[in-house]
Amino acid sequence: MSWFSGFRQQEQEPEPPVKQKSIFSLESIPFIHKEPQPQPSWLPDFHTELNLGWKRRFMLFGMCMLATLICLGMSVFSFSFIVIKPAKFAFFYSMANVFLLASVLVLIGVKPMVQYLIKPQNMIASFAYVISLFLTIYSAIKLKIYLLTIGALVCQLLSIFWFVAGHIPLLKSLIKRSISLIWSL
Repeated sequence: MSWFSGFRQQEQEPEPPVKQKSIFSLESIPFIHKEPQPQPSWLPDFHTELNLGWKRRFMLFGMCMLATLICLGMSVFSFSFIVIKPAKFAFFYSMANVFLLASVLVLIGVKPMVQYLIKPQNMIASFAYVISLFLTIYSAIKLKIYLLTIGALVCQLLSIFWFVAGHIPLLKSLIKRSISLIWSL
């Protein structure tokens, strides 16, 4: 071998001829013969949607509060018909409470909200409130039983009062003493 051997052209393999695409073939249609891209999973998108920024949180909070005020206004307007049609008042009032809970849920998040509701001092009142809320909606929409709707609405009002009273320092003890005094009569 000489030192000139490095300059020799090495034999190269001929390239395969380029196949011409016909305008009538399937290859001419875009996206037909491309490699399939892996579909993104819904889980990462769902996870990123749960991590809302504060701007989105306040926008959702505002929308939920607007829906709360609309439903509360509708319940006030239908309050005069409570004797004739309690289901209408109960439905709008309960939906206002659902939107109010949703607005708080948007602000603080699902996990802290659930952790707060299942604390021992809040558990009974929160479960009573949630159960009476859904019972009110179910009895107003599906069952349409007058007395059950009124009873569920009263339970809902009492449980939300009990839940709120638990957060005012002396009000809960005052209510307990008043109930025990009334009960002893």
